[in-house]
Amino acid sequence: MKHKHHIIPRYMGGGDEPSNIIEVTIEEHAELHLDLYLKYGNWQDWRAFNGLMGVKDEMYEAHSVAMMGSNNPMFGLRGDQHPGYGHGHTDRHREWSRKRMTHNNPNQDPAVRKKISDARSGVANKVWRYCITYQDGSSDIVTNLKDWCRQRGLGHTYLYALKNGRRTKPYKNITGVTRLHLKLDRPNP
Repeated sequence: MKHKHHIIPRYMGGGDEPSNIIEVTIEEHAELHLDLYLKYGNWQDWRAFNGLMGVKDEMYEAHSVAMMGSNNPMFGLRGDQHPGYGHGHTDRHREWSRKRMTHNNPNQDPAVRKKISDARSGVANKVWRYCITYQDGSSDIVTNLKDWCRQRGLGHTYLYALKNGRRTKPYKNITGVTRLHLKLDRPNP
């Protein structure tokens, strides 16, 4: 059995192009990740090495099990009961987070963003039909609920909550939203 190994790992900015991928056996794959770990010390390579060798990380696994569900001390804490309530991030953390989100992210390249924007302009990802029911009993068939809400100054999240049953009281004379089981094909730009 052969595995595909990224010569420059994806977490280090390596891509999926054929020049960056080699086929190796499982043992060779584990050895390559061990070499990367010993050279750079990244935890991702250590995890990959252990996973390929069939070794479980007992400490990680025990911690995961111990913190699941009601065993987690934060389980069920909401709002002002949660210790993190009202605490914002520090400027240092915001800067770290911003760098992490933009580092090696191809979508941050202006050329890529322009290409994506041009390809998606005026085209919805999913075009579903919805039946909007009003308090007086009348109804409308709507295509693309989000755009329909935007045109009428309505909050689409309220209508999605009505559709999913998370909201029971009417929203601006609308009592129900039902997605019809007819998905339209996405038009080509």
